[in-house]
Amino acid sequence: MTENIRKFALVIVDDLDVEIDRFNFEYVENPKNLGFELEFTQIELDFSSRVTSTNEKRQAVSFTIDFIPPNAYAKAKQFREFVLKHINDHTLLEYDDTVDVKYWEGKVQKFNQEELLDWGGLACSVSFLPTTPRFLRRNDTINVYRSDEGKSYTLAYSYDYGTTISENNSVVNKYFRDIPIRVYIYGKISNPRIGLVNFLESIPYTEVQFNNLNVAEGEHILIDALNSKILLWKRDRYISVYDYVDKSPELNTFLYASALTESSVVLNLTPQDTGYVRVSYRQYII
Repeated sequence: MTENIRKFALVIVDDLDVEIDRFNFEYVENPKNLGFELEFTQIELDFSSRVTSTNEKRQAVSFTIDFIPPNAYAKAKQFREFVLKHINDHTLLEYDDTVDVKYWEGKVQKFNQEELLDWGGLACSVSFLPTTPRFLRRNDTINVYRSDEGKSYTLAYSYDYGTTISENNSVVNKYFRDIPIRVYIYGKISNPRIGLVNFLESIPYTEVQFNNLNVAEGEHILIDALNSKILLWKRDRYISVYDYVDKSPELNTFLYASALTESSVVLNLTPQDTGYVRVSYRQYII
């Protein structure tokens, strides 16, 4: 066998993309469909065609797992049991190409097992059917907080930013479609209003406003566009606070980062607020 440079695994995550289980493959050969295939809708003109929309075609990722001796059969059985155990869970295919660790969410579609090879191992072909584009997992602490000293920001926004500090404030969407963002707003803060603003602009292009909602220290709001949930962590459990979201037509219910854009987070903070923001998202790529 040659050196196993590329590493693969199945990773099980919960609704918040927190890892809860994994199955690492010892050795993988002949991976296929690790690239991309785009589909275009076109309008035919007299001398050319105009592309009106772009979509990425879902392709099954296939590869061969070599279960190394000793106990190759037992290892194959463990893999079968792992897939069955998590058949209804969020299953990610993890692919480390030595440059980035990439993921697809999807399901194991096919597993073919044959007899032992002459060197005592099992070579089993696997097909994984993605349900999402390929992505990198991002979980960033974006510090947006009040301070009596520090850098000032003047934004065309309906709140005072004279003593609001922003650190590590960047949400990068390298994909050609808007992507869902998961935002955590930590207390203490009253009636939070949060948005995303293009670095080249001064007015947020998407905003969520809460009314009549106070978030105490030790509590946080979760705005989860990926799973369409708006929750408050209070007394060691999540409760829905969807009814506290302002439904005005100029506002949004969830936050989506604009396609091919670098954005920053804006949050209304008063001198009495001590809260901050954390953002996680799947940075989709091709």
